[in-house]
Order: sequence, then C-alpha cells, then structure tokens
Amino acid sequence: MPRMMTRHPFGPAAVAVLVLAAAAAAQLPSGTRYVASSPGASAGNAIVGFDAAGVVTTIVPLQNATTPASIAMASDNEQVLVWDHNLLHAYHIVSGAQNPRTLVAPGLSGGLLHEDGGMTWACSQGLLLKSDDQACTKLYTVTSIPTDVFGCVGWNGSTGEWVVAARDSAATTWKLLYIDSIGWVSRTLTGLAEPTGIDWSPWSGDLYVADAAGGVIRIDGQGGITTIRLPAVPARAELQGLEMREQPVEELVLVEGGAAPQHLAIATPGGGLVALHTSSGTFAPSDVALVQERQIWALNQWALGKLGTLHVGFGPAQAGKFYQVALSFGHTPGIALGPLGTVHLNPDGLLLTSLLVGAPVFNSFCGVLDSRGRAASNPTVLVPNDFALYGLRIFGGAIAFDQSGITALSNCWATTLTYT
Repeated sequence: MPRMMTRHPFGPAAVAVLVLAAAAAAQLPSGTRYVASSPGASAGNAIVGFDAAGVVTTIVPLQNATTPASIAMASDNEQVLVWDHNLLHAYHIVSGAQNPRTLVAPGLSGGLLHEDGGMTWACSQGLLLKSDDQACTKLYTVTSIPTDVFGCVGWNGSTGEWVVAARDSAATTWKLLYIDSIGWVSRTLTGLAEPTGIDWSPWSGDLYVADAAGGVIRIDGQGGITTIRLPAVPARAELQGLEMREQPVEELVLVEGGAAPQHLAIATPGGGLVALHTSSGTFAPSDVALVQERQIWALNQWALGKLGTLHVGFGPAQAGKFYQVALSFGHTPGIALGPLGTVHLNPDGLLLTSLLVGAPVFNSFCGVLDSRGRAASNPTVLVPNDFALYGLRIFGGAIAFDQSGITALSNCWATTLTYT
C-alpha cells in the first residue's frame, strides 16, 4: 500500500530559533536523517538538518563560509563534509565541532564524494582529485581534462568507477564520464541537460541522476536511459542534489534550489512522492546527504598483501547489540529479509568463507557494538598476496542483531582489489 505524501511548511519565523538552538547545542539533534548544504537565503550559509519526515531539526551556520556547494558524510560516519569554494568544512555531528580548512586554489567548484578513508572532488577546471585521508594530506590528481568543465560526481558501486558530469567549455549540453581507478575514461554518455546529482542503487546496480531538464533519469549497466516522471513539485529544472536510500527500501532523496519555495523530496524510483518539505525561502539547498545511513565502509584502499580495514557503525540505537560482517563477489539480487530490507550480498563461496573463517584472514568480523553503536574493534581482512586476485570486485555488508533476531541492516560497500 503506497504511503501518503506529506508536506511540511517551515516559515522564516522559526529560523532564528533553530539557528540559536544549533549554536547552543552544537551537535546534530537526535533523529536528524538528512542534511543539506545551503548557500545564502535567510538561514545564511549553513547545514540544514531534516528528520525522517522532512521536518527541519536544525540549522548549523558554517564558519567562514561563502558558497557551500556540495555535502557528503565522511567514511567514519560521524562527520559531515561540505565543500565551499576552496574550503572543506568538517562538522562533527556528535561533538558539534567545526574544522574549516583550505583545500585548493579558489574557483575549483564542483562535486564532493566520500571515499574509503578519504574524499574525491570533481573540479570545474576539468580535474578529478582524490585524497586518501580526511585531513587532505594525501591529495593527488586522478585525471585532468582541461577542455572540460566538471560538475557533480558519483560512484558506480557495481564497477568501482567514478561517474563525473562534464561538458566542453564551449558546449551547452552535458555528458557523463565513467572514469576508472587509474584515470582512464572507459565510456561516455552524452545528451544530458545539466546533471546536479548522481548516486548508485545496490538494489538494481543502476545509476540515478538528477538532471535539470529531464528531472530524474535512471541509467542501467548498458547505458540505457529511463526518465522518471516526478509530479510538478519539486520543479524538475531546479533539482540540486540526489541521494539513494538503501534500507529498508529503495528511495530517492532530492533537494530543489532556485525560486522559493524550495523543497526536500523523498520519492520512489517509480516517481511517486513519499514526503515533501517546503522551505518557504528560508534556505536554498545546493546538495543533500543521508546521516549515518552508511553503516559499513572502508578506511583504506584494499590491496594485495595488505590489511584492509572496515568501519562499522549502526548508531546509538543499536548500542550493546552484536554485529556480523560478511563479504561477497556480488550484490544483486541479494538476500531479502522482509520489512528490514535486503542484505546486498549474494550467497556465494566468499560469503560463506567470510562468515566461517576467522583470524588471521578475517578479523573482528563479529563482535559487540559500543555505546555509539560502533564495532569495538575495526574489522580487518588480510588480503592474500596473490596476483590472480588483482582487479576482483568485492562487496561487503553487515547486520546488527540481539537475542530476538536481526535488528538492522547496513548499506552495500564495495572495493576493487589493487596492487601497491
């Protein structure tokens, strides 16, 4: 039975109250599900938090901000990262601490993407940059295409490629570049109006793109395009960001900038609206991220003969419960578990091995979640130093459980084994 769409107006009169509350409390309020970067409007340059129904929970002013353009959750699942012109703002959702730091030369606007222990930036000057740590001390260039302007960037979990929105500096239409780990463009998809958000679904392996003229489009593994028809609100031409919610169902989270009233919308892949929030001009979202919806992620790149480390964190609601991590060579169709969602791992030999074989290969794959809902010891894998494994795609997932059964499912994580 489809859920009823809800609307939540939020008038300017409440802005001052939320800004003052954020300044006093500092940390992100409990129940905040989504965060959006917001340049200008009456809320100022800020992070705007929403609960599961789309109601604003807080407005956190960003220190020394000018034009916050892109937002993402860090690999540790406890920091919100905002790219603001030439600054990276790191906001800790538990302590409320902010740490703005200079990244690169001014003018390198574009898209920000979380990575295994680091970040990736698609810059307007045709640069794709990657950092292997959140302190940005190991920044390097993945690829450089000086003739192109880069916009948003996404991650293709099925293949491990980065997907970058780009256009020739003299062109009006955009394309998607599929870029592999060594910076090669493996394929190009043309004919888009202006992509503003890209995300991947482990349910199908498809990519979803917010496109200025087409609204939302779905791209399958062969490059086939399907247009998802949204209702008149939100305005298709002013979508500014898109994120895929992985559990317990497949849902799209969208934000709309442009003329007031702007919106945060939660929609099904079929185009039905689940919830709609109206900002009434108090903020103008430029991008959106999901709060602590990535319960498993790597803290480093996995390489042959090296130790691969995972972060597992289900949040305080799962504190004191048990967790189990598993790996697989595939993610779809996965293992359906009813209302809880789907474990995005296939029941193959690697899954069985990762469940049954312990140290020294699979370490801390099962344990207890601490008071913050994190694995007390980070799970690790000693990757065999066998060149036959080079280039293999590995998928990972986790569950939380207690004596009553499974209580929570994680997102789908993936990596391609490298050699260093």
